[in-house]
Amino acid sequence: MSMMLLWSAVMLHLMLCHCVVFYLFYILPCLCCTLTSVVLRKLASCSPHTEAASLDIAKAYRNSPISPTHKKYLCVYSKDCVYVQHVTVEGLATAGGIQGTMADATVALLKFHAIEPTIKWVNNFIFFRSPCKPVMWPTPPVFHYDLSSICNITEPLGIPWHPITKKGHDFQSSFTYVGFDWDIPSRSVSVSAEKHLCLLSKVLALLVTPPPRVTKKTVASIHGSLQHVTIVYPQGRSHLAPLSSFLSKFPNEHVLHYIPIACLRLLSWWASTLVIPNPTQTLVKLPEKDLDIWVDASTSWGLGLCVGKTWASWCLLEGWNRNGRDIGWAETVALELAVLWLTQSGWHDCCLKVHCDNTSVIASFWKSRSRNPSRNDSLARSTSCLAASNISICPTYVHSISPQQGRPIVQGLLR
Repeated sequence: MSMMLLWSAVMLHLMLCHCVVFYLFYILPCLCCTLTSVVLRKLASCSPHTEAASLDIAKAYRNSPISPTHKKYLCVYSKDCVYVQHVTVEGLATAGGIQGTMADATVALLKFHAIEPTIKWVNNFIFFRSPCKPVMWPTPPVFHYDLSSICNITEPLGIPWHPITKKGHDFQSSFTYVGFDWDIPSRSVSVSAEKHLCLLSKVLALLVTPPPRVTKKTVASIHGSLQHVTIVYPQGRSHLAPLSSFLSKFPNEHVLHYIPIACLRLLSWWASTLVIPNPTQTLVKLPEKDLDIWVDASTSWGLGLCVGKTWASWCLLEGWNRNGRDIGWAETVALELAVLWLTQSGWHDCCLKVHCDNTSVIASFWKSRSRNPSRNDSLARSTSCLAASNISICPTYVHSISPQQGRPIVQGLLR
């Protein structure tokens, strides 16, 4: 009987370890990106006098009880004794859901008391407040609630907040959340100097000569870290695809692989980008402009670009469709030519609409990646050019074009 219990405990431990690794390196980066998107939307539209406070729950998992019917599945066997767990085991795959249920209830309760919006990530809560009436200088802004109001509401529930002298802070115009420094008046987000240097050293550690052999865990770790900071480095989203592809080549956690050339080039780009100090990304939406830009491609002719009443075309050379290059690559390069024209024409600090008739290219642009390496190279060049001039483009799908619209490229000039 004791051997069966021991074997069950070992199997449960291995299963939980696998779930934790999968969560930390695959699910967590995606959830962080989703969470930061929520904060981005909030700060981009909030009042300049908005303030934020932070509170952190102490021992979040050890204060989360387990359902009595589930306790028999979470026993620990040690020295011929079986110990029953009464609170959530930290590291358990479902621990986040147990603690998250109570966190969601806390947010709903605060919303009932008109304390909103509240954003939470596990045990860390961010509370926002805006002035309850227009601010007239030199009169300071007036708010409906403060940090003590939140504590008074949650105190009867027994929520054990850390004192703000240890973790968290009172309402102020800037705050730190999920590894980023957020500034409300300037509506900007940045990476702290400590985390910035830590990530740079992490990248440089893989760029040694000769290149080291790495495990799946190492690749997943650097991939997740780089994916996380694309909030501050949006052009970096198109410089992750080779790492994603490399990650899929590991059959298990123990195999060692040499880093491919494409990944080393990617890491070199990140290293040269990360050496620039004080990285900051503005959250202010760029003004939109429509210059009547159209792009198209044809396998029988080449690429075309039309801006207003002017146009240009390029023939595809023989053998262009080798090494994975296809019509999708040609359409992506046509989009890249539009980006080059915009940057070299002096456009900056704006968002420009570009018409295109290829849904795959548009989807790849918004995702900043494609399954095709040649398309990824074009996307990476385009995003680097756009970032240098603080330009964003909005590729817009064109279903059909009538001859009366006078668009020589999509009408048949290149057909």
